[in-house]
Order: sequence, then structure tokens, then C-alpha cells
Amino acid sequence: LAPARTLAREAALLAQTKGIGRAPILPERHLLGDLLPSFRKLAETVIGGQAQFNLALEAATRQSEQQKRWLEVILVDLAEGVLVCNLNHQLLLYNQAATRLFARPEAIGLGRPLFALVSKAAILHTLDLLDYRHRSGVPQDGDTLPFVCATADAKRMLEGRMGLILDPAGKTGKAAKKALEG
Repeated sequence: LAPARTLAREAALLAQTKGIGRAPILPERHLLGDLLPSFRKLAETVIGGQAQFNLALEAATRQSEQQKRWLEVILVDLAEGVLVCNLNHQLLLYNQAATRLFARPEAIGLGRPLFALVSKAAILHTLDLLDYRHRSGVPQDGDTLPFVCATADAKRMLEGRMGLILDPAGKTGKAAKKALEG
């Protein structure tokens, strides 16, 4: 039974590490028949698949970092303030011009709530209009809508444009979220 225990240990290690980075240690003398050559092929496939996955992940990370650098360069040069938020109305991206729009620029930060900066009603109304336009399928002039809102402290009025960022399937985050919940 020692060869079977060795095989079981190597299989558990392979499963836990998703590719141990080395050929499995298999017993030389055994009565397991074709099980060992089959396991060896399976291990090679798992290890090779993990190596391919790691290479693809590294390439995607490099590409993402490059796109992030390009976006940062573009945003720095814009005179207009840019705020990008998720469906929970948390800031995902902003530029320096946006920090100058508010009395408390320290309130702007990644993951912080948008509604600590601006009034809620106009933002939610415009977001609902954009989502409705997208779901209706009626061709529109442009992908954005103008809106006006007050800062959270109600000391300034801001004029802006809002647009939806669609996922690769062409759904809004809101529609994708409803599809996942439904």
C-alpha cells in the first residue's frame, strides 16, 4: 500500500497547489498498473495549465498597468474634474481637477462615498435616466447626460455630464447586478 499512499500524497499536493512546479514523485516499484502513467499525464497537464495561466495573468497585469498609466496621464492634463464611481457610489478614479472643486479635497479618495461630496438626488436621477435610456434600446445622441448638482455642503453648484460604463456584454453595471440577483 505504500505506493498508493505516495500517489495519494502527491495527488493532494497537486490539488492544493494547483501545480507543484515539479514532476510528481511516484514510486518506481508498484502494482498499480496504468494508474501511475495516467496520474503522471494528469500532473503534467495541471502543471502546464497553471504555468500557462500564470503567463496569461502576468501579461494581463502588465497590460492593465500600462492602460492605468495612460489613463493617469490623460486625467492629469484635463482641466475638468473627473470622478468615476461604482454602483455603490464609491470613488474608483478621480483627477486633481476634481479635488479643486470641493471645499474639503481630503474627502476625495479611492473607495470613499460620492455623496460625501455632492448631493444625492440629482446624481441618482441622472443615473436612472441613463439606465432607462440604455435599457429602452432607443438610439440616443451621445452616451452621456448633463446634470447639475450641489456640493454636499450646498455652497457650490456643479455642472457635469454623466455616462454609464458598460461591461463586455454591453450591460450596465446596474443591469448586470439585477441579472445576477434575479
